[in-house]
Amino acid sequence: MAMRHPKATVLSGALSALFVMTVILSDPFTRQEYDKKMKLHIYEHNMELFDRYKELIFTCSGLGMKKFLW
Repeated sequence: MAMRHPKATVLSGALSALFVMTVILSDPFTRQEYDKKMKLHIYEHNMELFDRYKELIFTCSGLGMKKFLW
């Protein structure tokens, strides 16, 4: 039996994911559906962060802090 490098399966999985994304993004309809799902995911993540940190956001706004450290 041939020995395989331990990272060979990781590389194989990454290449198959790259192939799937190439197929999805090359078709205009599936690209549009992918973009819609990603925008929804980003919006939901942003709302989750807003809910978590809204007290801090409103406190900084109320204190007139317009410049941030980042």
